[in-house]
Parts: sequence; structure tokens; C-alpha cells
Amino acid sequence: MDIGEIIKVPFQDKKWLTKSLLMGVFLLIPIAGALNLLGYIKACYQAFHDGKTELPEANLSYIGAGWWLFVAMLPAVGAIILLVIVFQVLGFVAFKIARGLAGVVGIVSMLAMLAAWLALAVAAPAIIYLHVVKGERWASAKFGEIIALIKADAGVYMMLWLCFLVAGIIGGLGQLACGIGMLVTMPLGYAMQGAALAAFAKLQK
Repeated sequence: MDIGEIIKVPFQDKKWLTKSLLMGVFLLIPIAGALNLLGYIKACYQAFHDGKTELPEANLSYIGAGWWLFVAMLPAVGAIILLVIVFQVLGFVAFKIARGLAGVVGIVSMLAMLAAWLALAVAAPAIIYLHVVKGERWASAKFGEIIALIKADAGVYMMLWLCFLVAGIIGGLGQLACGIGMLVTMPLGYAMQGAALAAFAKLQK
């Protein structure tokens, strides 16, 4: 996987600026806009996987796909929320027993949460791949498949992860323009993630 080539993919479309800006404007719609942009990843993956060089049309037809991608992430996010609740209860009980013990629980809780979020960050591209490419509706609950995908070729998966990281950084660059620029850069970042998924999928065959 060539990160540089993946970054260039959205710009092959002569209308990339217009399409990205329009998708960004839709993002201003509460909830629906965010889901629509999330679903845009799948549309971009499909387009680039099919060999097209143009970005998908900018419209609000991706809300459904975005909703299901959101649902695919819920088991993992739910597990982290449950972990937070468990440690909150343990911290309360420990405080009733001894303040020193509560401090220990607090430190363990912080480390556990850090580890959980790091694990989710590492696994996120695999979860999105399993949902978008393999059609796994509850992708983040497929722990065995996630681990197998990462272990199958750790080097290639690391490139996918780096592509997602770079795309995320590019998506956030619009903040430098008082946040307004994100109306363009965020859709571009999501399109790059779709391109990365398409490149990764071809290497899995």
C-alpha cells in the first residue's frame, strides 16, 4: 500500500472540491450529516474498488450506510462504557473501605481505560473493513476475526492503519482555517479512508 498514492486518489476527480464542500455542508445537519459522511466511506470504497476515478456524488443518500457503520462500532464502544461503569462502582466501594485503596483502583482504572481506547484505535480500521467489505453488521464484536485480520499480515495492516491516521490528520487540517476548512478536509479524509480500504481489500485476495 502506497500512502502517497491513496492520498492522491480523491484529487483524480476534477470536481473534488465541489463534491467535498457539498458533503461538508451536509455535515452541518445535526446527526444526519455526521451519519451521511460516515456512510460516504463505504460509497468511496465501492467506487474505488470498482476502478472508478471519480468521487461518489455528493448527496444525502449515505445516511443509512452511515447508521449501520455506527451500529457496527457500538459493541466495542459499549464494552468501554461498561468498563467505565464497573470501575466507577469499584472505586466507590474501595473508597468506602479505604481511601488508599480507592487511589489504587483509580490508577488501575485509568490504565485500563487507556489500554481499551488504544486497542480500539488500533482495531478501528479492521472493524470498518469487516463491516464495509465483509458485511459484518456487528463488526466490532467479531474479536476473533479482528485479531485474525491484523495478524494475517501485520505489516500490510499497519500500512492500512497509517493510511487511516494520515487521512484523519488531513481531515482535521481544516481547523487551521477557523474550522471552516473542515467542511472540505473532513470529506476528503473520509474519501481517503475509502480508498485505503479498497487498496487493502485487493491485497486480501
